[in-house]
Amino acid sequence: MNPRRLADILEAMARTEALTGLSSELPDLPPATLRMALEEASHLLEQMASSGRSHKPATRSLILHIDGAARGNPGPAGIGVVLWDEAGAFREEHHAYIGEATNNVAEYEALLFGVRKAKELGYAAVKVFSDSELLVRQIRGEYRVKSPRLREFYDQVQNLLRSFDAFEIAHVGRGMNARADILANRAIDALLSDRNKGVASHQRRGTR
Repeated sequence: MNPRRLADILEAMARTEALTGLSSELPDLPPATLRMALEEASHLLEQMASSGRSHKPATRSLILHIDGAARGNPGPAGIGVVLWDEAGAFREEHHAYIGEATNNVAEYEALLFGVRKAKELGYAAVKVFSDSELLVRQIRGEYRVKSPRLREFYDQVQNLLRSFDAFEIAHVGRGMNARADILANRAIDALLSDRNKGVASHQRRGTR
C-alpha cells in the first residue's frame, strides 16, 4: 500500500470510533497513548512518502541548440542542431539541407529534427535554445500561428512533445547560438558548392 495512503488511514483511526474498538483489543494501552501511537506512525509514514519522492531519480534532460537558415526567404535552406547533455558535455551535432524554404520553416524543421533525435536517444526531458523569437513565442503559446504552413509544423511539434515528461524552450541571441547557425549555413553552402561545380562541369563540356 502507498505509505501516504496508509498514513491517512492511521490518522483517521486516531480520530474516530475505530479507536474505541482498537482500545478493546489492546486493553493495556490507554486510549490517549494509543491515539498518540497512531498519530506518530502516521507522521513517520508521511516522512517516508516524502523521502521517496525526494530521492526519485531526476529526469534526464537533453539540451538542444537549433537554427534554421534560408538564402532568399524562400530560398535554399538548411538546419543546424547541436546536442548537449545536462552536465554540459557535447553529444553530437547535425546539419542538413532541406530544400527551398523560408527562414521560419527552416527553424521549425530544426526543432522537429532535434526533438525527434531526443526521443530516439531515449531522453524524457528536453531544453531547447533558439535565436528565433517567433518560433519560441509560438511554441510557448505567446504568439498565434497564423501561417497554415507553420501551423502544420507547430502541430507536429506539439504532438511529439506529449511523449516527454518535461520541455522548455528559450530565446537566445545569435551569439549564444553560433554553432547551430554555422551548421545551418554549412548545409546550404555545401549544396550551392555542388551546384556550382555541376554548372562549371557542364560549361566545360559545352566548350569542347
